Amino acid sequence: MSQAALDKLYRDVWPSVAGLPADQGLSLPLFISLPDSYSTAKLKLLIVGQETNSWYGLLGQEMGDDPVGKVLQCYRDFNLGVGYHSPFWNAVREVCRQLGTNEAPVGLAWSNVYPCDQKCDRPHEPLGQSLLDLRLLPREVEALAPDAVVFFTGPQYDGALGQLFPATNFVAVGPSDHWVHRVEHAGLPAASFRTYHPAYLQRKKKGTVLDTIAALIGAATTAAASPPVAS
Repeated sequence: MSQAALDKLYRDVWPSVAGLPADQGLSLPLFISLPDSYSTAKLKLLIVGQETNSWYGLLGQEMGDDPVGKVLQCYRDFNLGVGYHSPFWNAVREVCRQLGTNEAPVGLAWSNVYPCDQKCDRPHEPLGQSLLDLRLLPREVEALAPDAVVFFTGPQYDGALGQLFPATNFVAVGPSDHWVHRVEHAGLPAASFRTYHPAYLQRKKKGTVLDTIAALIGAATTAAASPPVAS
């Protein structure tokens, strides 16, 4: 995993991002700035949401001489939701709690299917397609090399995920055939799972889905780390 690779990716795509319409309510993009703990963690976890919630301002605002550096600093300042008690960040912390320990905490990174939102919501077409065409998420996964990925996106984003990771299979797993799906793709780790946005899980009183996901990740990553048994 490499912050240098991420930095190069973001600087390469910035002209395309900056060229998007500045009068359509697009947020600044989300660019990952890895915490130091990520590279040394025993378990590296990438959380993928839907889109930003207008992040730290709108595309087109004055960004100074280093706009990419400024967005990366916004990510660092946000500190992976520390101090936020929304359903999304509460769910992220619960999954990390179940997968890690005080001595060996989970290495956490956060991204989204769409790097920008439009007026705090999913970008409309054709802007949504323009953002997917940047292919940020697959290249972030490549740079991050996570052990596990959790998509808190719900099935309504499966089409977008299928564009980012072509020929993806969504396979129902766990105690229910509806709430958790394994996301199978050569560009993703075996421990990749998709469920609904935590706000929806909370409304439906499905907090145990987080337990299921943590258990599935634990089982998948343990199996991946275990040497094959000689026959």
